[in-house]
Amino acid sequence: MKFSLPAALGLAALAAACAAPAPPPPPTAAAPAPVVVADTSEAVYSVRSVNRRTRQIALNTPQDTVVTIKAGPQVRNFDRIRVNDRVRIRFADALAISMAPAGAQAGTAPQGAVAAERGPRGARPQGALGAGITETVRIVGVDAATGRTTFVRPDGTTRSVTPRQPEVIAFARALRPGDLVNVTFAEGVAVQVLPAA
Repeated sequence: MKFSLPAALGLAALAAACAAPAPPPPPTAAAPAPVVVADTSEAVYSVRSVNRRTRQIALNTPQDTVVTIKAGPQVRNFDRIRVNDRVRIRFADALAISMAPAGAQAGTAPQGAVAAERGPRGARPQGALGAGITETVRIVGVDAATGRTTFVRPDGTTRSVTPRQPEVIAFARALRPGDLVNVTFAEGVAVQVLPAA
């Protein structure tokens, strides 16, 4: 079985989308088009030590530092991890934003979903975990020069963010105070133990 971070993120995003309100109607001329941005990274670490009693694994990072992680009881095939094994870790996150459909309500509780996958018994340890959350926020203000957007979350907290991606900046600049925006954030990690080099 091949594990992939996009699959885990896809499962989480799909589950979040299923739990989320109905998709918005096609944008009008004044509404910005929906935007999706994603980022992924990957690194390969080497196993420095394994403590079977505490289930702690010390890993040498590509930057020549040591990090220690603890494998929970749900990690299958832990006993197959050996010193000098290589561990590939992939991280990903994604953001999807769109105008809320007509009639949407601000303050509705966020909707979330989690998806997980792990390797078969007897195989090298591997697995993936993804999670996503969708909430509708109310726009308070937008700085037209930078795209910095201030909004109120469903729990009543106010937050300001400055987008970096050009497509998100363009989306933000088209917003007006009082607009309702659906925001979905998904992130995931996939881990695979490789044979020693």
